[in-house]
Amino acid sequence: MAPAIYIYLLVIGVALGFIATWPSELRLLRPAQMLLLPVLLGCMCRAWLKFGPSFSDKALSGVILLATGIGLMVMLIPNFIWLFRRLTQHTVFRLEGRNIDEEAHLQPIRNLAEAEQYEEACQRLETLLKSHRADFQALHLLVQLYHQLNKNKRAEQCLLFMLRSASTDEERLASSRLYHQLTAA
Repeated sequence: MAPAIYIYLLVIGVALGFIATWPSELRLLRPAQMLLLPVLLGCMCRAWLKFGPSFSDKALSGVILLATGIGLMVMLIPNFIWLFRRLTQHTVFRLEGRNIDEEAHLQPIRNLAEAEQYEEACQRLETLLKSHRADFQALHLLVQLYHQLNKNKRAEQCLLFMLRSASTDEERLASSRLYHQLTAA
């Protein structure tokens, strides 16, 4: 019976390690978590099963349980940090979906920006980017609107997304220049 428990824990640990590193930002942690999680689950199970009536059994099992609990927390901290950042991130840009039409979509927003109605223009553009593909021109306009509204933290997030999703060298160069201008100001 005892070896079967460890085989089950091995399979469960590997599966949980794989699922915990499903997001692409956590993929570098996949080998470590897929190896450590079964070991920590096995140690935790062993300590729990060996928790006996004598003081020495309780002390050793307690130390092993405490060590594996700390190990699990330390191992899962990057996952929790990623989850916290994902839940608190305000702007979510899409890389798929319908394209933004310059005439129909962006020109009315540019007209609002020229009329110095930055807040309304920013809200419209954010709403548009929730349902359409975020292209370079729309993101560039959004950064300018964020800068006008003194939302520099959001502008930096948008610029970092622009740098990651730029498809040509000109777009990368323009977004890196804009990023350096924004962070230097």
